[in-house]
Amino acid sequence: MAVTEVKVSRDRMGRSMRPPVSIHVYSLAGRRVRTLVNEPLQPGYYDLAWDGLDDRGRTVAPGVYFAALTVGGQRLMQRLIVR
Repeated sequence: MAVTEVKVSRDRMGRSMRPPVSIHVYSLAGRRVRTLVNEPLQPGYYDLAWDGLDDRGRTVAPGVYFAALTVGGQRLMQRLIVR
């Protein structure tokens, strides 16, 4: 099974500010299939791996998915391909 890496960098925002960070994987239909992170993170670099499983531990179908990173009201998307 292929593993997809998601690299995240948290900038230094001040010691007292630790806004929640969420990274969710969505299908093309917009259905959330996996939550990778949903908690405050310290500033730094993080390497996350998605193993192609959904939140119930089932292998997802081959196709295009999107990882959505949300921090402090800002959202970034990254395309993921499962073969």
